Amino acid sequence: MRWPKDIEVILPESFPDAPERDPRRDFGGVVRGAPIAVLRPADVDGLARTLRFLAEEKQPYRLRGAGFGAGGQVVADGGVVVDLTRLDRIIDVGAGEITVEGGATWLAVGDRLREIGRRPLILAENLAMTVGGTLAVGGLGDTSAVHGPTVSQVLRLTLVTPDGQIRKLGPGDKLFRFALGAAGTLGAIAEVTLRTVARPATLVSRTLAWVNIDEFAAEAPACSEQRLYEFFQGTLSWTPDGATRVHVVAGNFAAAATPGEPGLWELKPNGVGAPETADRYASLRALRVGWDLYRPALQLIAPTAFAGEVLKQLNQMILAEPGLRASLPRVGLLPFTTDERFPVATQPASPVALAILLRPQVAERGSIDELLPLLRTIASRALDGGVKIGLTSIDLGLPDFAERQLGPVLGELRGVRAEIDPLGLCNRGVIAGLDHDG
Repeated sequence: MRWPKDIEVILPESFPDAPERDPRRDFGGVVRGAPIAVLRPADVDGLARTLRFLAEEKQPYRLRGAGFGAGGQVVADGGVVVDLTRLDRIIDVGAGEITVEGGATWLAVGDRLREIGRRPLILAENLAMTVGGTLAVGGLGDTSAVHGPTVSQVLRLTLVTPDGQIRKLGPGDKLFRFALGAAGTLGAIAEVTLRTVARPATLVSRTLAWVNIDEFAAEAPACSEQRLYEFFQGTLSWTPDGATRVHVVAGNFAAAATPGEPGLWELKPNGVGAPETADRYASLRALRVGWDLYRPALQLIAPTAFAGEVLKQLNQMILAEPGLRASLPRVGLLPFTTDERFPVATQPASPVALAILLRPQVAERGSIDELLPLLRTIASRALDGGVKIGLTSIDLGLPDFAERQLGPVLGELRGVRAEIDPLGLCNRGVIAGLDHDG
């Protein structure tokens, strides 16, 4: 195939071996596949030319940022990968906002804002992820408990659609609302303006503990509904004798603890730790995420009305499966406010939802083959029960996933996609069942 002369092209013989840069895999490590080429545009105009070229050639392709998925969403076996990481500029820092290219990492954004005593309204937990990649899947961040999914902070957006058009979008545009959370199926997020807030560098937090899943699930929504704690993240774990415990780190960004902390009155945990003050961003910044293990992650998003029952059933399945239990030291828990402005983002029709994050880690490929059927069973049952599945999860092997995940909005998404990508070339197959040909 001929390639555009003004775009960097990497062919298979030059693919890097470093796992975090290898286009034949993603962070999860489960799905592997060799693209015929990787195209790396250097700016927005180059990205538009790249997508226009691929449309003219009728060549399917996958968009790739930092590659932190678990289901091969950025792997294009026999296709083309469009690598967006060269679009990484910090364009402007204004009053209450920052504009960056989609390939910029949250680390770059956080570092720039920290210089002026500000932070994004919602910061991704993995600073190595790209801003555009996170927003493409809806994503959750450190303050989602009260501020919602990461897409909730987007003020303006430049989207390069699969027809090669550069579209400047705002909240009143349908493409703005549909592209944020659509897993890149409507194009590449080239530039984005995010809301920022002035916050101290330190987080003042406590550890809260529940010994009963039902009690935690009943009380957790209060944090979001009453905006008790800007930061509210938990884990479900097990004592050596198999007893289940929920621990939550709850706090606010402040210089020091506040007397008469309101959340301790509204919530009734079984245990309350002493307040701690720490520079959490510095700790995240120092964290290095390894690519040496297999991580077949699964994210469940449940309405709070029955999140407790979902969590109890999941806990029973984990305890009944030694292989899963051994690979899963804990389950992440994050209640968050939903945002109805974004109809295809992964969130239920509920003011508050509970994200349940399963992140197994295993060293041997053989262990993956044992875990995948169980994780897929969990996901399928969850979908049947009205739970949504995070779009960076493992491949579920469900040809009707789009219908079960999106319901009535699927027709609208298909209509928007048909207008700008009639052949379904961009991120084909990332949302199984979105394109009629699969």
